[in-house]
Amino acid sequence: MKKLFCGGALAALAFMTLLAADNPNEGYKIVATNTVPELVGTNLSAKTFVFWGRKQGHTNNTGIVWIQRTSTNGFGGMPIYPGQKLSITVDTVRARQVDFYVGVDTSGDGVVWQLFQ
Repeated sequence: MKKLFCGGALAALAFMTLLAADNPNEGYKIVATNTVPELVGTNLSAKTFVFWGRKQGHTNNTGIVWIQRTSTNGFGGMPIYPGQKLSITVDTVRARQVDFYVGVDTSGDGVVWQLFQ
């Protein structure tokens, strides 16, 4: 993502314009049960991965969701609290194609995700 170094509403508008120009792929993943983490996607390719602790329709989750690299429940991973976001930036091209799983504390929670090239 590109960064601007100016303040106020103009900076916010310019920043949003630059984000829109990056043409992210986006989607959502709702996890049916809290016992089995589910795959967000296979070989997702991006420089920056952004995950939001929300369900479809801009509704915050009830509990914590976990972004992890394995489908093993209880593995841990990186927590995302309801309404919060997690950004992961990958520096090397080889590491940019990854699989992410979402584990949830509350069945029916999930993530909204965006991928930036």
